[in-house]
Amino acid sequence: MSNPKSDTQTAPKPNPKPNPKRVSIPGKDLLPDLSKGSGVAVREVVFWVGVIPDCPTEGIDLAGINFPKMNERLIPDPMRQGKKKRYPVVGAIVRLRRDKIEQMREKLTRTVIRFTDGSGTGQTVDPHSDLSVLETTRRRGHLITIPTEADTNMRKEAGRPTHEYTANPNDVAAAKFMFAIPCPDQDNPQREEFYPDTLDITGLIWPDDQE
Repeated sequence: MSNPKSDTQTAPKPNPKPNPKRVSIPGKDLLPDLSKGSGVAVREVVFWVGVIPDCPTEGIDLAGINFPKMNERLIPDPMRQGKKKRYPVVGAIVRLRRDKIEQMREKLTRTVIRFTDGSGTGQTVDPHSDLSVLETTRRRGHLITIPTEADTNMRKEAGRPTHEYTANPNDVAAAKFMFAIPCPDQDNPQREEFYPDTLDITGLIWPDDQE
């Protein structure tokens, strides 16, 4: 009589899975490098932008950025508890990237204001005057963007009007009416209390250009 245990073969146990190799990556290697827009990170700088009271338009759009003459902020109304009132402020606070600055630099060389009411200059505002001095006798005018040669040729090939630019003695560079100042405190950007110099004086500078 055979032993039942000898007729039954015990299945071999599977070998345990080997432990995966442990890889340790230091925490510092998991942090993005945010300095000066390196790699895919893009640096933004906060600017105070706008136009001075002498500008004949209420603002200038340049490379997709609006340089307004005035804006409004909502602030608590001391005369009505829980209510707010509109407080006029000059210009706007915007975040700009380096590529946008370059676009604006190029566009400024092709942007003029054509005055339409004679050669008088009106009342010029001292750029260092208090921002509360906003009333001025302004000339009338409109913005003109001088097309590039490539733009003109493209329109000609498409059979469209070219709108070629003809110089006029009443044309004045738009940069003489615009300002763009990097905010000193980038974490808490504020408008200043006095009008800054215009772009024809300060230039349009990315902060790294001064380092």
